Amino acid sequence: MATGGWPYLHPAKAPHQGLQLSDPLPLFQTFGRNPQQMGEEMKVFTNLFRTELNHAGHWECAKTTYLIYITNDGISTTIRNFNGKHAEITLIERLTERYVKKTEIPMHVDVYINNSPCKECASALIDYLGKCRQSYINIYFANLYNIRRKSCIEKTENHVQLVDKADSMENSNGLRMLLDHKRCTLQPFNKEAWKHLLMAHGFIENPQVFDQMYIYHARKEGDDRSRAEEDVLLEYDLEYIEKEEVLSTSDYITMGSRQYCIPQT
Repeated sequence: MATGGWPYLHPAKAPHQGLQLSDPLPLFQTFGRNPQQMGEEMKVFTNLFRTELNHAGHWECAKTTYLIYITNDGISTTIRNFNGKHAEITLIERLTERYVKKTEIPMHVDVYINNSPCKECASALIDYLGKCRQSYINIYFANLYNIRRKSCIEKTENHVQLVDKADSMENSNGLRMLLDHKRCTLQPFNKEAWKHLLMAHGFIENPQVFDQMYIYHARKEGDDRSRAEEDVLLEYDLEYIEKEEVLSTSDYITMGSRQYCIPQT
């Protein structure tokens, strides 16, 4: 990981160099799978995978939070926000119900989510772990929800101003609570996590298939980053949050006719 600036990704090498994708779904057809038979779970995976790859202009995939969780006893379920209720709260309710029935058995849960937990959901997850002391949660996210990201600030991207400063600080604090918890891990998706999720749902039979599709390093036409590039940037931003270098309300300078929030040096 690069320090002191943007992390650098070597250009993707042939045969996927310069490849433009309209949608990852049709690629599964080449491996004997019919996307129409994959149902809602494949649509959810595509939403997770596509979240914020057109970072500066298209936020459609982040408007609804989708969550897939897989337990160590083989339970796999998809959840989404519904009627104002966050997906993480529904997750906690379901895990609590299962934990009460199996208190003597440690519960390990892998959570795959497009938006990282907000401050309230982070606090609720901490409360759950406090009550259910045999539970362990691994969270993989595809987008930092309502947080002023360091990588975006360094590029002076205009959308940073859409995120309220106080919300950004509180959501960052919530993520640090999860990072500090001994029975919780929080990290951006990476290539292996995407492979595991696809294999767990039977969309691919072996990890080589994911490599052969080249979708991880390719950019869809109109996007400003690939999934691989975004995952690395998210890791960079989370490291910044973890170091408690959270932007304060006074961290402002004027750049031209606009204001951008930047870290103090």
